[in-house]
Amino acid sequence: MKKALARHILSLPTISLFLIIGIGAGLRVWGLNFGLPYVYHVDEQVYVSAALNLGRGVIAQHAVSTFQNILFVEYILFYLIGHFIGWFSSLADFEALYRGDSTPFFLL
Repeated sequence: MKKALARHILSLPTISLFLIIGIGAGLRVWGLNFGLPYVYHVDEQVYVSAALNLGRGVIAQHAVSTFQNILFVEYILFYLIGHFIGWFSSLADFEALYRGDSTPFFLL
């Protein structure tokens, strides 16, 4: 039974799949710094601002999408984790990070 499982794990399709995933992850990590802290894609700023405005209760009619809702949830989790480990003592600190260096918001 163990030999059959080991043979299945080491099969060519499984190794190929892990190789493709590994190369894709490596390329993704390699390109994370593209253009930061500047924004070269016009739509990024629109979605990030719309997601952050949801926290203030402002719903942007021109950019209502599921993507901004996903970003909003990510930013909530980012704030809660940051608050828990001491990065943010208040929402003002969170806003100061966005206004000072918005790189983490674009990486999420």
